[in-house]
Amino acid sequence: MYWGWFIHWLGQKRTIWLLFIINLLGTIYGYIWYMPQLSETDWRLWPFVPDSPTASLFFTITLLSFIVGKRWPLIEALGAVTLFKYGIWAVVMIIAGKLSGGDLHWTSYMLITSHLGMALQTLLFSRYFKFSFKLYFAIEKCREMQ
Repeated sequence: MYWGWFIHWLGQKRTIWLLFIINLLGTIYGYIWYMPQLSETDWRLWPFVPDSPTASLFFTITLLSFIVGKRWPLIEALGAVTLFKYGIWAVVMIIAGKLSGGDLHWTSYMLITSHLGMALQTLLFSRYFKFSFKLYFAIEKCREMQ
């Protein structure tokens, strides 16, 4: 009963607007977080440095597409895959750092919470995505036939 209500609430325009604003602010903060590293990186490599904020940007655009009613399956796929990957990856790396003798600061807990939220969003919104893994399996099938 509660799960059905939650899924219904998740699909409401007000909820999507709220998540859009949260993700937009998190994306902006993520790019600001990477500024020191970007200032030391060759500009040609900039697209590869801020991984989590870029994943969040794809998902933020996906939420915008839900709001305006214009769907972009490729952006949804990029958002879903990267948001889940970097959500889990960051948490694992922070915990691995702690297990190998590092310290956890308040920023570590903030990053763990926000990145778990990234991965959770992918799972919760997966039912709304338009993209399909059918294309992936079709490509794999063609490769097997070669």
